[in-house]
Amino acid sequence: MQLETESGADRYGSVAGGERAWWGAFVRRVLHRLDHDAAWEPLLDELYAAFARAEVWRAFSDTRPALATLAERGVTLAVISNWDRRLPRILDDLELTGYFATITVSSVEGVEKPDPEIFRRTLDRLGVAPHRALHVGDSPREDCEGAAQAGLQTVLIDRYGLFPGEPWRRITSLAELLDLVL
Repeated sequence: MQLETESGADRYGSVAGGERAWWGAFVRRVLHRLDHDAAWEPLLDELYAAFARAEVWRAFSDTRPALATLAERGVTLAVISNWDRRLPRILDDLELTGYFATITVSSVEGVEKPDPEIFRRTLDRLGVAPHRALHVGDSPREDCEGAAQAGLQTVLIDRYGLFPGEPWRRITSLAELLDLVL
């Protein structure tokens, strides 16, 4: 099964059975590449359940302080993510949801970054014009190119210096974002 989709198309909607089926295909693909004969169904069950639990995720140490400062200063925040419908619950369990006015998840929307549509939907929910918004993301293509195509200002968060040749304004931590926004 091919897991790649057209740019901007929702990966989870690209396979019959949706999100879980996509993750099942992903697990089978990994096992095949590893030339491992493990039964994929029990592995999928275990991994799917594990990645829905907050304890397997962590926020970077600069996340909460930056979000709190931005919120205190009246900056409206949102999430736009290429992920499945479990994300809002995970963010809630991590006690991050309260910082965001809206959470836009590709599997719910049926469209992924870099398609400008997912950015437009978020802006519509916020009632914000594109030129008044700043998108921060860690992917030059999905985040920066997609946001720019939708008319947003954009910043690449490049914590590990992986994208030195990219033309986007870059930061290495969310603390640096505060200097740009406030």
